[in-house]
Amino acid sequence: MLFSIKHVKAAVAYMNNLNTVANWLAVCLY
Repeated sequence: MLFSIKHVKAAVAYMNNLNTVANWLAVCLY
């Protein structure tokens, strides 16, 4: 199983998207 730079960047972008959604929900809920 090889991890290329593309995979790492994709994973980071995915996590950033989750954090953005979580922050947005926190703002809406609180």
